[in-house]
Amino acid sequence: MNNISLEDIKYVVNHALKMFYQLDSELLNYKTEEAAVSERCIVFRIGWYIQSMLQVNENYSEFSVDSEYNRCFDHPKGMYIQTLEGIKIKIGNAIPDLIIHQRKSNSNNLAIFEFKKAGSYAEAGCADDYKKLMYFTDPNNEYKFKFGFWIVLHKNAADVHIFQSGKEKSHLYYIWKAEK
Repeated sequence: MNNISLEDIKYVVNHALKMFYQLDSELLNYKTEEAAVSERCIVFRIGWYIQSMLQVNENYSEFSVDSEYNRCFDHPKGMYIQTLEGIKIKIGNAIPDLIIHQRKSNSNNLAIFEFKKAGSYAEAGCADDYKKLMYFTDPNNEYKFKFGFWIVLHKNAADVHIFQSGKEKSHLYYIWKAEK
């Protein structure tokens, strides 16, 4: 497993969000939900900035950034429970918005991200994202992501919840101010 710390990955996420708000904040400026760009469009841009950061740092050379990566070897990503008999039962599909990982391996999964645009989500969706992040960062499950991020994007701020070891560990709030 890699030696990348929470502070290291928070730096990458902070930089990617800063770049997004400086260069692409118009993607969040819409008058109605119907006029808004899709969450996938926004996730792509942030993923682009994360990938750009990783490419210039040799500590991240083994990682790929993928959006809506839906595979785990020969089967779709999902959340499972194990019965007393040792049988795995799928309890739901689970396609992350964005991941930083080493493809074709679950031993070096670095970070999983779920995003929401402020004001455009239901409470049920938030609960599903929380469950997914707890599951994917639980070291007892197959994915073993080191870090999880639930990020709510406001027009000039990002509300960031950080998960580790199957639990929410911290909460950050970044405010972007337009440069003059």
